[in-house]
Amino acid sequence: MTDKILKAIKISSGVAAVLSVFWFFSTPGYEPAITFFVSLAALIGLFVKKQFSPKTSVHFSASNNLAQPNDAKALIAAMDSAYISDRLDVLRGFLPSLRPVSPDELSALLDILYISDRPAALRMLRNIIVKPVNAQKMKELLEKIYISERVKVSRYLL
Repeated sequence: MTDKILKAIKISSGVAAVLSVFWFFSTPGYEPAITFFVSLAALIGLFVKKQFSPKTSVHFSASNNLAQPNDAKALIAAMDSAYISDRLDVLRGFLPSLRPVSPDELSALLDILYISDRPAALRMLRNIIVKPVNAQKMKELLEKIYISERVKVSRYLL
């Protein structure tokens, strides 16, 4: 969620908690108490979610990275720590300074992408793939691609 939405939810939960306390004192009962505990739970949940988020989105670009690594292992580590939907963006950020990628590194890189994103990744990496790729490795790489894309993608590996 965006920060604006989270802030709005925090504010409305806080206001609901305060109003439910006044409501409880003016009309004692279980409904104001339930409202107070639900709004308190929402506030606590939002603060806990922000502090203990399991993964954060990682974006790499030349402007926000002090020492940008230029090898495939660093790229794979960065892509693995990013959300899967952001991994092509991480690849784009690394691309300008990336050294040649071996077929084994390329295989590992393709494994952590959506299958639908793999042809785009190969298209981006086509100029820095270490060639020639032997027949066995090419078969292994092409098996990671949709059948309909294999002919087009095989040109990048030759």
